[in-house]
Amino acid sequence: MMNVNANRRSQGARALLLMLLSLCALCLSFAQGQSEETGEIKVGNDYVIGVEDKLEIVTRNVEKASGTFLVRSDGIISIPLIGDIKVAGLKLYELKQVLEEKLAKEVRNPDVTINVVAMRKRPVYVMGSVNGPGTYDYKPQWRLAELIATAGGLSLPAERLKAVIFRNGGETQVIPLRDLFISVKPEANVYLAPEDVVNIQGDSTIRVHISGEIASPGMVTLIEGSTTAEAIAAAGGPGANAALAKAYVKRRGVEIPINLYQALAIGRDELNISLEDNDTIHIPRLVEQVFVTGQVKSPGTQPIPDGRELTLTEAISRAGGPASKAKLDGVTLIRRNAVTGEREVINIDYKKMASTPEGAMMMMQDGDVIFVAESGAPSGSTIGSTLGLLLWPLRLFGL
Repeated sequence: MMNVNANRRSQGARALLLMLLSLCALCLSFAQGQSEETGEIKVGNDYVIGVEDKLEIVTRNVEKASGTFLVRSDGIISIPLIGDIKVAGLKLYELKQVLEEKLAKEVRNPDVTINVVAMRKRPVYVMGSVNGPGTYDYKPQWRLAELIATAGGLSLPAERLKAVIFRNGGETQVIPLRDLFISVKPEANVYLAPEDVVNIQGDSTIRVHISGEIASPGMVTLIEGSTTAEAIAAAGGPGANAALAKAYVKRRGVEIPINLYQALAIGRDELNISLEDNDTIHIPRLVEQVFVTGQVKSPGTQPIPDGRELTLTEAISRAGGPASKAKLDGVTLIRRNAVTGEREVINIDYKKMASTPEGAMMMMQDGDVIFVAESGAPSGSTIGSTLGLLLWPLRLFGL
């Protein structure tokens, strides 16, 4: 709980810091934008003049060459003593030089000052995962966080989004919004420029089908690059009888075996493979089992655990252990030979085997039948009982 509270406090502090940064940026934007006293817009000397900009030109001691001029649709302004001059596309300092050169023919040592008193509308476009996509008027010193706030905020969690900024001239910049709104990295809150196009993009997604022993089989939608573990979690987790060790991914008609038991339970990350669109994950049902009968407390089938082996001693122990009349030196294991297909009968001294390390290493195979004989029974009776008891489990396992 302490860790959860600490995380919440940390996230709250980050959010507060981001809000303060945004407020400071807004204040700076206003301070560097328009002066309440003069009405002029403070821009740098490298500001590029455009159509519909309104310029205040003051030529010291030359009233006729001073005044307020609107840049017409043809990019031209008309100034007394000079005439028409095309200014659209010039920077402020370039226009100052041009005017002083032209006025020098009429006035000695002209001194020209140029202010922008009304800036043309310069849009910034925002689209994608914001609540208010559209076109917004550019403001000097505008940053990415301010644009997103103006557009109504994000419509998806920040950690799933990125801002792709397309700028005139072909420049493209990608900003992970986790860096801006969660990690609060100052360099992520980039300055914008007029006519920027900002596309708030979500992570690409893939669709994966999950079948077999899973809580909620069917199609799940995942973020591109997701792994099998994330797909299993999205489908509610494996079922109680899932054979995770025998799972596979089917991709473009090819089955790729994947030991999900090792990946999920043991934590072997190299087995937790990345998925692709239209992959299918299939988790078979756990069917490998052995049959324990005779003088045990709870005869019946015992499943071989998913992803690991089952020893003879463990199988008998899971069947409740030997009964009071068990003949511990008369345990019989019946197994089908994997090569010949013939039945093999293996006699085992369980009492001796259970007390040795070698005995603990005798592994069971799918379809094994373990019979624990009754102590004191005549040998003929024991054999008859064994055959009778084994008849139906042998048919059950195909032996």
